[in-house]
Amino acid sequence: MWSAFVEGANTDPVLAPAYRKRIEDMREEGRRLIHRLVEWGFCRLPDDVDRTVDLRWVTAQDSAYTLLVRDCGWTQEEYRDMLLERFLELLDR
Repeated sequence: MWSAFVEGANTDPVLAPAYRKRIEDMREEGRRLIHRLVEWGFCRLPDDVDRTVDLRWVTAQDSAYTLLVRDCGWTQEEYRDMLLERFLELLDR
């Protein structure tokens, strides 16, 4: 569904604003999550919260899962472990 939404937004000017709004909403959700993790004492506030949110988001894209698990033969556990390692690295910056 997400891929169809992205492609639709690329070709349909009616969908483009909805896509841009969803992207900004997702980024804001990421910012709130980082601030909660800081409040709970799980990590320090990153120097650049927006960049950390964006890098976390790129790492967890559906296309990354498809590429690594379906196309490259990773197990779901390997993918999950990689995500956890990357997220912890991002929060430790």
